[in-house]
Amino acid sequence: LRRRFLWIFLSAGLLLPSFLLLGRLGFESSTRMDRGEFTLILQTPPGTAPAIADSLGRQAEQLILRRREVKDVSTEIKENVARLRVRLKPGTQRSLTTRDLVEQIRPGVAALPSAHVHFQVEKRGESDNAVTIEVSGPSQDGLIGLALEVRRRLRRLEQLRDVVIHLKVPSPEMEIVVDHERAAYLGLSASEVAHAVRAALTGPLASRLREPDKEVEVRTRLPSQDRESAQVLQQLTVPKWVGSPSRQIQIPLWPAIQMRRVWGSTEIHRFNQRRTLELSAETQSLDLYRAAFLIQEELDRLPCPPGYEVRLGQSFAELEASRREIIFALALALTLIYMIMAALFESFRTPFIVICSVPLALVGVVAALWFTGYSVSVPVYVGALALAGIVVNNAIVLVDHINQLRARGVPYWPAVLRG
Repeated sequence: LRRRFLWIFLSAGLLLPSFLLLGRLGFESSTRMDRGEFTLILQTPPGTAPAIADSLGRQAEQLILRRREVKDVSTEIKENVARLRVRLKPGTQRSLTTRDLVEQIRPGVAALPSAHVHFQVEKRGESDNAVTIEVSGPSQDGLIGLALEVRRRLRRLEQLRDVVIHLKVPSPEMEIVVDHERAAYLGLSASEVAHAVRAALTGPLASRLREPDKEVEVRTRLPSQDRESAQVLQQLTVPKWVGSPSRQIQIPLWPAIQMRRVWGSTEIHRFNQRRTLELSAETQSLDLYRAAFLIQEELDRLPCPPGYEVRLGQSFAELEASRREIIFALALALTLIYMIMAALFESFRTPFIVICSVPLALVGVVAALWFTGYSVSVPVYVGALALAGIVVNNAIVLVDHINQLRARGVPYWPAVLRG
């Protein structure tokens, strides 16, 4: 203890590398755990029969069940999507982690024909190990085009996997476009054309059939097979009264309309009154914090059309906010501890000595995280708060005992050694 400068130098030598390593550990909202589960999602092109998705799902099941690490597979088929949930054997019975096994399975399932494949690994919440990106703009078609470009760029980054655009499959629709000039020549308006088509598809209310316990509406409309036929819809007519004396004639619709099949959006998302699409990217070898900065660098190089914007999603904002709140809570706790000790000891130097012992606890925390391969997370900060309380409590006991010995007349160095 008489070589105080040597110990100060050694303490600083341990603290400085610890602070440097702390910045390289990264930050996540929660500690990643190998849960032994992952989900494989196979998506076929829009309009594909569910039987095709079922066939691809069965092929994927066979590829996955060949692995001895797999415990069981459950499959769900919905429209053109096959979702396979895979559970692995306990960690003591397998040598591969969940993420390593997924990377070995990926090439086999990616070779399945006519299917878009992506995985969800260790997913407990919406953003456990995925960074979200939001694309906003005025046009849905423009959003989709920009989102595809973002996905193409992010897929080139080796640190990311399973870059997915979260958009439900569009549904096929029949679009009817009214030629206003021709419609006016025939004496029709756009509303009359719309009413005629609607009457053929949904049927006007013709009557009500009253029964003792219920009332049934009677509507007249085209048979179901004709309602899906473009040729039948083009043959519709609109009744018009003309001449004097007036007489009714049937005006055909086909000269005044154009029909075409399009893919219609099944859902539209808005954020702050702007259309928005969301993408997510699973992190491969980076923590969420560093992965977010890597993605931001790539987004900064992306040219956006006027009126469109690409930014990191709300998950990163929440992560950043939780990090600031935890750091603020740690600083506030140390400040309050110092104020309480200053009042108890009636001294400013003694509490300062106690507080100076807290940063030394960081050495063990950083070393443990570095050697185990974990990132800093909210649970780590909570543990650090608890550790700071233990260190402060221990230092208070030591300093108080030393002060008691000094009050009894024990010399300074013997009091420190006995304390």
